[in-house]
Amino acid sequence: MTIFYKFLTREEDIDLTRKASEIIEHYGRPHQYAKLCEEASEFIAAFTRYSMNPEHTGLKLDMLEELADMALVLQQIVDEMPAGAGRMFAMAAVRKADRQMRRIEMEDAMSDRDERWSMQALAVVCLLILIVLDFLIAAAMIAWEW
Repeated sequence: MTIFYKFLTREEDIDLTRKASEIIEHYGRPHQYAKLCEEASEFIAAFTRYSMNPEHTGLKLDMLEELADMALVLQQIVDEMPAGAGRMFAMAAVRKADRQMRRIEMEDAMSDRDERWSMQALAVVCLLILIVLDFLIAAAMIAWEW
């Protein structure tokens, strides 16, 4: 199952999983680690352009394309993780989500403001993605002794 499963048919998701596996098998993990960094930086650049002009449809499409590139490479790396590293990665995500939920509870207790996604919230998401990517690459390199 891919990160895209909610938006694909079962057959499309199975096909994407197969293709992702073939891609990383062809290029190898070290190449795809570097590719993930490249795709993340391209996403950040596209997101920055979009955030300055969110009504521009072309910029939104560019940002979504770059997000898809980054997510596809991340999917390849996660699918190839050994169980121990995968568990560490998953538990780090759980801890980070729990911490953010505590922050939200504190914000709600301190403020009556509307809760809606803003460009600032999306910027925080981008930063969290980079933190997770950094951890993922470090954990993979340690686990696989790279």
